[in-house]
Amino acid sequence: MDKTIPTLGLAIEGDVERFADITPKILAMKGHVGTNFKSEVKIAPREKYPFTITGGTMKIGKDIGFELTPDGKKGYVLTVENKKMEKGRYYDYISLKTDSKIRPEIRISVRGNVFDPNDPNKDKNAKQQNFLELIRKAQENKKNNPVKSGEASVQNKENINNFLKMVEEQQKKNKAKE
Repeated sequence: MDKTIPTLGLAIEGDVERFADITPKILAMKGHVGTNFKSEVKIAPREKYPFTITGGTMKIGKDIGFELTPDGKKGYVLTVENKKMEKGRYYDYISLKTDSKIRPEIRISVRGNVFDPNDPNKDKNAKQQNFLELIRKAQENKKNNPVKSGEASVQNKENINNFLKMVEEQQKKNKAKE
C-alpha cells in the first residue's frame, strides 16, 4: 500500500434485478458414445427489460451445435446438440447477441461428457461426476444463500462433509494403487 495515496472504501447496497430468466444457467450435457443427444435452455426476457435475440456464436464450436427458436411467447428456446462422437469432455459457451443496450450479450456456458457405458472405469467416472455435482450444488447454494462470516447453513455443512468423504475415499484408492 502506498501511504502517499489515500484509499477509500466503498460499500454498495441494493437490489439486483434480473434481465431475463434463463433456465438452466449452465447447461450440463451427458450421453453415450455414438449417440445423438440434445438439451434445451429457456430464455425469457423480464417484462421490464424486453429484448430480441439477433444472433449467436460459439466460442469453440467443435463439439456442439445450436438452434434458437421463439417459444411462442416472448422468449426463446436454445437447443444445443452434442457433436462429439468419441469419449471425453468438453467446455464451450454460446454468445447470444441482443438488441438491448442494457445487456447486448447473453452467455450460456455448456459442458458436456460423452462416456462409454462399457467402460470398466465407469464407477470411477460416476463418482467423479457426483463429486462435481456436489461442488456445483455448493456453489449454487452459496450464490442463492450467501453465508455471512461465522455462519454456515446445515446444507453447506452436509455438502462439505460429503465433499471431504469423497476426497478421503479417493486418497485411499490412490494410496492403494501405489
